Amino acid sequence: DKPTGNLTITDAVHNIKGPAGTEVALTIRRKNDDPFVVKIKRAKIMIPSVKWENKGEGVISIRLSRFGQDTNDDWDKAVTEIESSLSASPQAVVLDLRGNPGGYFDSAVYVASEFLSKGSLVSAKKYADGHREESFVERAGKYLKVPVVVLADGGSASAAEILAAALRDDRGAKLV
Repeated sequence: DKPTGNLTITDAVHNIKGPAGTEVALTIRRKNDDPFVVKIKRAKIMIPSVKWENKGEGVISIRLSRFGQDTNDDWDKAVTEIESSLSASPQAVVLDLRGNPGGYFDSAVYVASEFLSKGSLVSAKKYADGHREESFVERAGKYLKVPVVVLADGGSASAAEILAAALRDDRGAKLV
């Protein structure tokens, strides 16, 4: 019962969201058609933050859409799937961080450790009072010797930028 013609997508989503299990009715009007009503039962939607694709010839593309609370588990699941679906280690990895707004810094360090040697510096913060905080790789990764290309864009921010910079600085990963 609310017109959406002048709403932003964010505003429209806000009006559609509600408690899981409740119903929302949407009146859909398409060009040259009569309007019709669609009733949708609301539910929690879990979208994995990591998706991967075998591009062939040993090249794996891994899309990392955000660094959320489930990213480390999503990452481990993807790496396990990659290992079980390939007969050998990947020959190259394309890490797609385009549109990744960042999120949990610890997850960026976790993902970096898949590509960097144990003890490698991922990030250093220097504060105005002079003290410095450093974050290092704490586990042995599976893609330490695999060439990496990182895709980034204007929507890649925060933890995504830290990950991209660490891979560029430590591994010489190509940033595109």
